[in-house]
Amino acid sequence: MQQFVNDPDNPDSLMHNTVFSIIQDKNGDLWFGSMLGLSRYDPVTDKFKNYPATVIYDLLIDPDGSIWLGTGALGLGRFNPATEKFNFYSNDSEKSYGLSDNSLLSLFLDSTGKLWTGTYAGGACYFDREKEYFTCYQHDSRDPNSISNNTVLDIKENSDGQIWLATSGGLNLFNPQTATFTAFREVDGLPNDMVYSILQDHEGFLW
Repeated sequence: MQQFVNDPDNPDSLMHNTVFSIIQDKNGDLWFGSMLGLSRYDPVTDKFKNYPATVIYDLLIDPDGSIWLGTGALGLGRFNPATEKFNFYSNDSEKSYGLSDNSLLSLFLDSTGKLWTGTYAGGACYFDREKEYFTCYQHDSRDPNSISNNTVLDIKENSDGQIWLATSGGLNLFNPQTATFTAFREVDGLPNDMVYSILQDHEGFLW
C-alpha cells in the first residue's frame, strides 16, 4: 500500500491530509478534494499539483472533461483542467444563480444531463448548465410531498431512471412529473432516518 501525505517541505506532495473525495479522469490522473482545495496526482511522475480554493466535499467529472466541485463555502465549483481556472456558482454573488445553500455535500449527474447537488441546509438542487441556474427543493413542514429533510448526503439514479436522495430525515424518491417527493423513514422500515449513502445491487435493490 502506498500512502500519500502532506509534506510542508515538498510542494509536489498532497495539499492537505484531510481528503473528502477522490475521482479518476480518463487520462488516469487522480483528483482529490480536500480541506484546502483540489489536488491532481500524476501516477507517471508520482507528483501532485495543487490548486488552493476552499474545502471540497465532493467531485464529479463532466463528460466534457471539466470537474465539478461540491464546496463547503463557495457553492458549486467548476474547474477546467486545460486552463487550470475555477468558476464558482454561489448564492451570495451578484448573480444568485438560484442556489439555496453554499455548502454542497453531494453531486450527481443523471441520465438526462441534470447536475444534482445535495446541500447541507438547503435541500436538493439541480443545475441547468445552459441557463446557469438552479432549481431547488426544500423541506416544507406544511407540505408532506416536499423533501423530508434539507441535509442531502447522497443522490443516485436507479436502473429505472428514478432519482433517490439520502437525507438526514429519511430516504426520498423524486417524481419529476409532479416535482414532489415520497419519503421513507424509520416508521416505514428503515433502521434509522439518517441515510448517508445509496447503492443499487445487481438485482435492483437499494441499500
